[in-house]
Amino acid sequence: MTEDTSPDEVEVLIDTIREYDETHTNSSEIEKLTNIGKTAVPRLTRALEDKDGYIRRVSAIILGNIGAGNPENWDPGAGFEGNAIEKLIRHLDDIDYEVIMASAEALGKIGNKCAVKHLTWLVKDERPFVSPGKEVKQAAANALAMLGHEVE
Repeated sequence: MTEDTSPDEVEVLIDTIREYDETHTNSSEIEKLTNIGKTAVPRLTRALEDKDGYIRRVSAIILGNIGAGNPENWDPGAGFEGNAIEKLIRHLDDIDYEVIMASAEALGKIGNKCAVKHLTWLVKDERPFVSPGKEVKQAAANALAMLGHEVE
């Protein structure tokens, strides 16, 4: 698949992922959406608002995969990159700790420096998490390292 992929095809792939549970995810759909690239970004950005935490997490993972090493996928002229990054930043405060970790990693992979202060806050956050906060803090610290920053 390429960037000629229609939005309907992107939707079908996301719906296919929705049909699987976390233990039966078909990684080929994730790979296909990653390979589609920036054409999939607007729909994946909307999927970050899904009520299903699994869909939010997988969407964040794919957005990070698309952005990793591909700064052209986040060209400000494309008109959607800010919205995706803004939503990923918002999901650093998601109720699902796996969504938080996936969002942090995606922000690190994408390499947008506007995430630094939010990731730093997450590393220093003292609120209890649903799961041990160590994993969440480590994901944020790893993302900061990808962005060339360390928490003091």
